[in-house]
Amino acid sequence: MLAEDANADREQLVEYVSARFDAIELAARWLAGPEHERAQGMVDKLLRWLAKNPRRLLAIEHEFTVRLDDPSRPIQLTGRVDRLEVDEQGRLVVIDLKTGKSTTVSAPEVEEHAQLAGYQAAVDAGAFDSFSVGAESGGAGLVQLGPTKEAREQMQVPLSEAEDPQWAYAMVRRTADTMAAATFSAVANAKCRVCPVRTSCPISGQGRQVVEP
Repeated sequence: MLAEDANADREQLVEYVSARFDAIELAARWLAGPEHERAQGMVDKLLRWLAKNPRRLLAIEHEFTVRLDDPSRPIQLTGRVDRLEVDEQGRLVVIDLKTGKSTTVSAPEVEEHAQLAGYQAAVDAGAFDSFSVGAESGGAGLVQLGPTKEAREQMQVPLSEAEDPQWAYAMVRRTADTMAAATFSAVANAKCRVCPVRTSCPISGQGRQVVEP
């Protein structure tokens, strides 16, 4: 509902958001007031972004499952997109709405953003063929509703326009190989500082074996 229509009634959207706060655990209810105000602000930012968005909405919160051809093993991609849109060229564009307080990423990170790349690979593999509007990806993007004064759209270029049009498929294959392996290698990245399990990570200064006190 929140991602659907620029003409949606604001009061209905705010009421919808407010209703979701009934599910907050008792221990966290002190956050309800500030978080309710933040949610109302995000509703307003979303409505302003929708009013300027030139693409046509095709589906919201749409689940998909698709298989990617791979010489070593079949790869199945499963997920859900917040918004599936069609651009003026008839290409499919996936939009992911971000509501966290610290979800903004840099331009270089958007270029190689794994989640967006996975969406684009799914589009090109035919995940949304049932809509009968073509299967070419027109890119994928993040719409930041949380940390900025206005909604910020961060787009990843279509795979066909990338220097290596196959890079997203390569990323998915590497991920599949990693998930199928018997062991996982710890790799330092930008999320290490907020990782909830860094105390058991071998590359963290706080890391130790889980059997140690």
